[in-house]
Amino acid sequence: MAEIIFVSLMLLVLLVWGVRHFTFPRIDQKSPEVSPAFAPLDDAPLVSIIVAAKDEEDNIEVCVTSILRQDYPNFELIVVDDRSRDKTPEILGRLSQADQRLSVIRIDQLPPGWSGKNHALHQGAQAARGEWFLLLDADAVLSPANLSSALSYAHSQKIDLLSLIPLLRNKTFWEKVLVPYISGVLLLRFPLAKVNDPQKKTSLALGLYMLMRRGAYESIGGHEAVKSLLLEDMTMARSLKDKGLNLHVALGREVLSNRMYKGFAAIWRGWVRIFYVTFIQGGRSFITALFLIPLLMLFPAASPIIAVVRLLSSPSLWAWGLLALAILVNIVLITALAKFYRLSSGEGTWAIFYPLAGAVTLSIILEVCFRFVFRRPITWRGTTYSVGQG
Repeated sequence: MAEIIFVSLMLLVLLVWGVRHFTFPRIDQKSPEVSPAFAPLDDAPLVSIIVAAKDEEDNIEVCVTSILRQDYPNFELIVVDDRSRDKTPEILGRLSQADQRLSVIRIDQLPPGWSGKNHALHQGAQAARGEWFLLLDADAVLSPANLSSALSYAHSQKIDLLSLIPLLRNKTFWEKVLVPYISGVLLLRFPLAKVNDPQKKTSLALGLYMLMRRGAYESIGGHEAVKSLLLEDMTMARSLKDKGLNLHVALGREVLSNRMYKGFAAIWRGWVRIFYVTFIQGGRSFITALFLIPLLMLFPAASPIIAVVRLLSSPSLWAWGLLALAILVNIVLITALAKFYRLSSGEGTWAIFYPLAGAVTLSIILEVCFRFVFRRPITWRGTTYSVGQG
């Protein structure tokens, strides 16, 4: 009986991953993409680029330099230094002296009720003069054609908020194994076809890169409306879509890059934060994940071991068949998952470590469930968020 269940589950897993061989490439092919091929606008409205930076000495110079190299002719750059205690202020001071397009706002105190990033971007928006706002994280790296391409794309599609998905620059072992996989899970949770459909309620935006009409920003209350929230980008996207404005998320791999997290600990903290809020917004999908990850990721990883133990304990043609099935399932799974990794700019070869990706993702989801059930807050960049602060 146990072996019948084993074979049945293996055939189910084989079917699921076999289908994914065809669906994963279609997700990539059907996803809209902003590239340098978009012709620049004849009219160049003023764009206010606003960057929030807190202790970003490792990133800020590369970010700011990439912005100042834009081929777009009409923009201002406002960097808000949010209580930095490292060399960020010195770096910004040097850069602002070299280029008058850069202005720096220094924040020394965080008012009650605000998260640091939201307050910083709010201050930047208050000082901005542009018809469009481009809200960026300090670890975003833009190609020279980014702004002209994105603005042309947004104008042609009559978009009110355009958020771009970057090319992910992963360097360490854990980044290469985990970041593409977990990022891909997020894309499956928020399909771009639904996000970009005005008739669907699904909404998504990445705070890394949000190009927004000033009027749209003001119509949803700006950052003051989300001042205490942990994932303000998701809430702003939802509010904008609820108002009937045009939300659009596209791939930006040719014009935007980002190293999302540096090392295992940062990956864990960052994805706990993201999953924490998305769990609150849609807990059912994460309960489902608690069952699907063991079935589709961990069980296949264990299946060759189970089959070998069965073969050694009782050699037979049937036992060899079980081992062959387990190997086949893993080949199909890994090759399908390699395509999945490429969805998020990953390298397909790292899919071979899928058991680690599945185990860590499941552990992160379990921690999020624990925090949600027992109302344990999380701390992100010095600010503590309680349950309900989406």
